[in-house]
Amino acid sequence: MESRTTRRALLEAAPGQDLLAQDRARAFERALATYIDARRAHALVPVDDDEADAASYERMHAAEAHLMNCTAQSARDLLVKFEIVNRDDVPPADYLPLLRRDLMRLAQADVSPLFFPEEWLSYFHYVGGRVSLVAGDLSLSFTGERAAEAFAGLSGAERKAVADHLASSVARTPSWADALSHYREVSDLEEALRVAHNDAERQSTGEDDAAFKLCEEEWQRALDQRAKAWRGLIDTQTSTTAELLEKIAVLRSDAMLDGDAGEGVPVIDAIATDLARIGGGA
Repeated sequence: MESRTTRRALLEAAPGQDLLAQDRARAFERALATYIDARRAHALVPVDDDEADAASYERMHAAEAHLMNCTAQSARDLLVKFEIVNRDDVPPADYLPLLRRDLMRLAQADVSPLFFPEEWLSYFHYVGGRVSLVAGDLSLSFTGERAAEAFAGLSGAERKAVADHLASSVARTPSWADALSHYREVSDLEEALRVAHNDAERQSTGEDDAAFKLCEEEWQRALDQRAKAWRGLIDTQTSTTAELLEKIAVLRSDAMLDGDAGEGVPVIDAIATDLARIGGGA
């Protein structure tokens, strides 16, 4: 039964609320009162009466689940739900998504600032999910419980964010020529800085040489950029046999710079020879 204080608060807030919000607020208050009654009743059950204890616990758990499914209307309601979730070392699997749903709605955020589509896609693939973009719509398939849970946890806005990310990824996929041009640019920079680093090292006065340290840091950054560009080059698809042969040539060239990687050069040469023979080098 609603208290006079609760009814007064609802009436005072009515001008700024629609009827649905008022109904939800009343439903939450009723569910909260039922849960409090059930929890207090459970605390009074004798600990040695197993049958009564089990029945009382079931009533309390049902009231708790119903309350968690009611839509929170305020920060105070969220606090109630948080206290319920925080009581259990391992709360029911659906409690945290319900709490998150209310937080998103009250924060008026369609997508959390900490939701990163690329991270979600990486995890979804890891647990067995597959995703594709068909005519601008997200097409998901999955097997296994973890992938199903990841899919079920997505809101409509988050699904759109994932679809937008995929679409933008397709739009910004570089051509082989672009990727090769970028790789050669950062490679030239890295090689120039390597020469400067070696010269600075020969002229260095010791560990406290600030100029040498700065040169070393710049060279390391260039090395990291070259490695990233290299990875991008390998991941970029070629569309002709000529481009693939060019890709293999770059791979072979860099492998020769690396003592261990150089062991794979004969294999690379054999693949290149076969491709040139099969594709006529074009």
